[in-house]
Amino acid sequence: MAPPPIPNDLKPWVEVRKRFGLSHAQIQMARELGFNPQKLGKLDNHRQEPWKQPLPVFIARLYQKRFGLREPAVVRTIEQIAAARHNKKQERKTRRAAERASAETSGERLTGLLPGQTPGVRWEITASAGRAANPIVMALLGRPPTSFLVSRSEVVDGRPQ
Repeated sequence: MAPPPIPNDLKPWVEVRKRFGLSHAQIQMARELGFNPQKLGKLDNHRQEPWKQPLPVFIARLYQKRFGLREPAVVRTIEQIAAARHNKKQERKTRRAAERASAETSGERLTGLLPGQTPGVRWEITASAGRAANPIVMALLGRPPTSFLVSRSEVVDGRPQ
């Protein structure tokens, strides 16, 4: 299977890694320090401005000063971060699809008018496991459901639209 695409917010870090010859650990340190990848060029100008440190040394010194560590405990590459984000997104999609499917198949359905509602509007409430309770749904069901779906339809001449 092909590796997941690199998100746009991480692409500048890949370019910086190639341009300045930084290691994965140095890129991670720069990201944790909050550096802007587009501004690293002016920090790496140590050949023309001899008072500046080389970029890898500068990043390591600032990281040690702020966090008290020479390098991160766990070094993750940009590609690993992109893959983790992609996997998390896919898991969230499958979980939400499963929640929707379970709400549609195994839920309790209530139809009709809600308290204080006009007769021209019809509500359908589906309650099932998975989410926090709504006070209106709790009142209608007599118990707290853990999730619900609410759909609204107009009724014209006795027929739902």
